[in-house]
Amino acid sequence: MHTRHLIRLAATTVGALALLAIPTRSQAQVSTIGCFSVNQCTLTELFSGGKITVDDKQFKGWGLEKLDTSAGAVPNLSLITVEGISSALDPNPLNPGPGLRFHGNGQLSVSGVQYLDLRLDFRVAVTNPSYKLKDASAAISSSTLTGSGRAQFNEFLTIAGGATGLGQMRIDVDNKFAWQFPPAPIDKINFSPQTEAYVEKNFLLEGEAPGDTATLDQVDQRYSQMPEPAELLMLGCGSAFLFLLSRRRAGAAHNHRR
Repeated sequence: MHTRHLIRLAATTVGALALLAIPTRSQAQVSTIGCFSVNQCTLTELFSGGKITVDDKQFKGWGLEKLDTSAGAVPNLSLITVEGISSALDPNPLNPGPGLRFHGNGQLSVSGVQYLDLRLDFRVAVTNPSYKLKDASAAISSSTLTGSGRAQFNEFLTIAGGATGLGQMRIDVDNKFAWQFPPAPIDKINFSPQTEAYVEKNFLLEGEAPGDTATLDQVDQRYSQMPEPAELLMLGCGSAFLFLLSRRRAGAAHNHRR
């Protein structure tokens, strides 16, 4: 076999492997342990030992840190659900990456002079060390406010064990001070690649007058991924493989027309 043919064979093999390394729509995978649904869990299930795996990221070790509310604003944790979001559905599977979607389902809500302070924590870990956690983003995708109602989402990430902070996100949706602090429903933090991170979340809702309401319907959380150097090389080879393949097909079509 000629050297040229061997090089083409090697490039084709590496290119194909590189393409397989990137999640696709057909490879989208969300699974749960200890939950009734296969793609989402209630907070009650998660606090009882449930886990959610999204692609190669596992969200586990869930705990309730604090639930402080005024009378009439106590949420039913069995109705608040957490859904896995696969990165295979994104145009770029590496960014924003796999994550979670919190559905309030009417439970993250206050009306009148009420407040609700829900704090929870969990760990996110990679199951494939070739794709480490790199950066995190969050968004309040759906909320409803009236009067001077206020909703806030906070998140603090540390290296597992809590010794080193990775960053903090804060998102405010506030009618009362909107003129001074315009709503910013998206936030992002950057940090060095990690195989595991400890996450603390806080959902805070407040109303100050009888006509106030504040509801968080949906909050999205994503974790972008950073391939290891070997995987970056494979991805580069995969791109080159697609380029050569497209040129070869174009050339074959041109010769066929002749």
